[in-house]
Amino acid sequence: MLRRTFGPGSEYYQQFKTAFKYPGYHSDLVRGLAIVKAAENDYSKGYLVETAALFRAEVFSDLLEQAEHLLEQGFYQAAAVLAGGVLEDSLRRLCQKNGIGVPTKPKLDAMNSELAKKGVYNVLVQKRITWLADVRNKAAHGQWSEFDKTDVERMLPQVRDFVTDYGTL
Repeated sequence: MLRRTFGPGSEYYQQFKTAFKYPGYHSDLVRGLAIVKAAENDYSKGYLVETAALFRAEVFSDLLEQAEHLLEQGFYQAAAVLAGGVLEDSLRRLCQKNGIGVPTKPKLDAMNSELAKKGVYNVLVQKRITWLADVRNKAAHGQWSEFDKTDVERMLPQVRDFVTDYGTL
């Protein structure tokens, strides 16, 4: 249970394995139970979710920085795809956070529509997300003549603002 919940490299799992290296002692059982209780306590109070959110924020920030670097190097198409991936993941997380079902292969437009319908954000934000998704889709499908570098220059800060404003960064 500890391995599946927290991962094989987690402190909880490693300590538990150590506690039962030589099973049979009462002190091992007491120590093992204390580890499980500590893990349950941290999990129930949300400490682990905060760590995951911090890690995700770092990854998103890195991906957006990579997109900015690609844009600076003239690879605006790749920058749009990368930023669009961050946007899509953010919408997926926002749906989950707000109790909106997310299919295995969610459509960005569908998630956007459901979030606006539920009142998570207003119609103006929905329209901005629609535009961002459009740029991303054109880049991902090689429709190079349908958008330009200026569109991507406008896109990147808007994606960063969205994921920051809605707590998915």
